[in-house]
Amino acid sequence: MKSGFAKTIAARLAKAAAATATVITLSLIGTGGMAQAQDALGSNDPVRESHGAWEVRCTEGSGKCYIQQIWNNAEGTPAVAIRISKLATPISSGNATIVAMGSVITPLGVFLPNGLGLKVDSDTPQVAPFVRCFRLGCVAEPPISDTLIEKFKAGSTATFLVRGNTSEPPIEAPLSLSGFTAAFDAL
Repeated sequence: MKSGFAKTIAARLAKAAAATATVITLSLIGTGGMAQAQDALGSNDPVRESHGAWEVRCTEGSGKCYIQQIWNNAEGTPAVAIRISKLATPISSGNATIVAMGSVITPLGVFLPNGLGLKVDSDTPQVAPFVRCFRLGCVAEPPISDTLIEKFKAGSTATFLVRGNTSEPPIEAPLSLSGFTAAFDAL
């Protein structure tokens, strides 16, 4: 049985996602909002190819491509979206080499100070801060290291974790890593 918080978040996810059935995860709401969400997520960009659960999309005219996946909640409506773009030149950052940037959109109503959690299979979750919220949802833009890419390639599920408050367990949004290697390598 869902707690009050989980029901509230699930209702917000369903409400937000129902208006943007073609837009994702990490996206949501309204007639004018749908166009904004599609633009923000790049969902209007044509699909170049699909690999398992991942789409390779390219922005027309620029040749810039990214991979994307949308997670649907239990009601089947889009609730979380992730988009990953490979960097032209990797960046050294401390002990890590950043090879890509992610953009994840979650519904409004998340507890921002906790950030966005991510775990691959049964690993310990990593946390990325939310950078902004707009009327369609909240966005985290985590840098993605070569180590995390290798975990994605070897793993089966990447689970995003969001909280509505600190007193309840996080809501989990599992994304399939089926086809990730081929999709990322196609960038």
